[in-house]
Formats: sequence, C-alpha cells, structure tokens
Amino acid sequence: MSQQAVKQRSRADSDSQVPTPAEVATTHRDVPYLLSRMTFEERVRAYTTGAFSPRELSTAAARFPEAMPTLNGEFEHIAVFLADHLD
Repeated sequence: MSQQAVKQRSRADSDSQVPTPAEVATTHRDVPYLLSRMTFEERVRAYTTGAFSPRELSTAAARFPEAMPTLNGEFEHIAVFLADHLD
C-alpha cells in the first residue's frame, strides 16, 4: 500500500464516529449503573424512547448480568415488552 493511501486511510479512520474498544467497554459498564440510579418508570421511559440502544442493553446484560435489573426473572428491558406485562 502506498504512503498516500495509508495517510488517507488513517485520516478516514480518525474522522469516523466508531468508538474505540475502551469507549465501548466503558459505555456498557455504565449502562447497569445508570439503570440502577433510575426509578422503574424512568427505566421504562428510557427503553421505549431509545435512550439506550438494544445493542447497548444486550451487551451490558451479557457482560454484567447480575447488575442488570430484572422483572419476574427476565431482564427488565426485555420483560417490559412481553405481552403478559402489557396492560
């Protein structure tokens, strides 16, 4: 690969909004903490408005299952959309 191609590629990589692995790890570690600081109603609002993406919630649940809120034995972010919880 030519030097110019390397420079263009590194410039394009630095301009993108792709988070680094450290940023991703910090984000997913913070999700359970942020959820624990919210009331149930605030968490449900966050799930329905998309404050946390499904990917963030699923990754946080996979990495820190004991820290994620649960509802009737299911992760809360999944359980609030189950038919038996809808009124």
